[in-house]
Amino acid sequence: MRGKGKTGGKRSARAADDLALDLPVPAEGEPLAMPFCRIPAGEFRMGARSGSSDEEPRHLVTVAEEYWLGKHVVTQGEYRQVVRGLGLAGTKRQDGETWNESPSKQEGSDRLPVERVSWDDARLWCEALSAWLDKEGSPWRVRLPTEIEWEYACRGGTETEYWNGDDKAALADVAWIKSNSGGRTHAVDDPLSPASDRPEPNAFGLVGMDGNVWEWGAGVWPPYNYLYRADGCEWRGFAWGGGDDEFALHLSRVVRGGCWGSPGCGSAFRFRCGP
Repeated sequence: MRGKGKTGGKRSARAADDLALDLPVPAEGEPLAMPFCRIPAGEFRMGARSGSSDEEPRHLVTVAEEYWLGKHVVTQGEYRQVVRGLGLAGTKRQDGETWNESPSKQEGSDRLPVERVSWDDARLWCEALSAWLDKEGSPWRVRLPTEIEWEYACRGGTETEYWNGDDKAALADVAWIKSNSGGRTHAVDDPLSPASDRPEPNAFGLVGMDGNVWEWGAGVWPPYNYLYRADGCEWRGFAWGGGDDEFALHLSRVVRGGCWGSPGCGSAFRFRCGP
């Protein structure tokens, strides 16, 4: 999962490209900030030049406003910080499940990505953090990104199959995938090359948009290919809106980016998983 942040206030064109969002501090705990990167407004061609039918048709999409996206996927430390800092661990959630501060199978470092979280886990975690930010007087809110927001940010201005080019083998230079992961997840700041001390970011400063762990999106999986409005700003897929949309509650959710066991997923690749 990767958080998407937005403020209700206007920011100048010279606003900083990075944001560190303070998380709630547990009793006897240490402060922890979650890094976000500014994603500028713009337009891009969404979808694949050639791929699965659900990645078509390739179409021009306008992203009308800037937004902020987590610099990397949510780490185990960040996930635990919010659950523990808000006193949620072991309590019942609104969906009847119990909050678990450490759901991941692979442990050993707070910098490892949180995994084994359902779509409901991710959504409710974002909502809990946003409610705390609101209570603290912060203008920032956090939620899962839409598919448009995710793919636009992943591409970083590119139109190639992968954000670093069309060479599938070269994806291993910037992503933890089947060929280089060793069958496990890796810390979000682990370098992929001995020549570097950190992972290579894309043009927007984001790391790990491909590989390591699948990333939940805000929308549900539609049983058809892309359908979009005449103005090109938004495709006609379902998106989480709450309310009385019981039908949407039972549909699979979209995941993006692939994982440590994937052979390599392009920027347009889409998959689905139950909520």
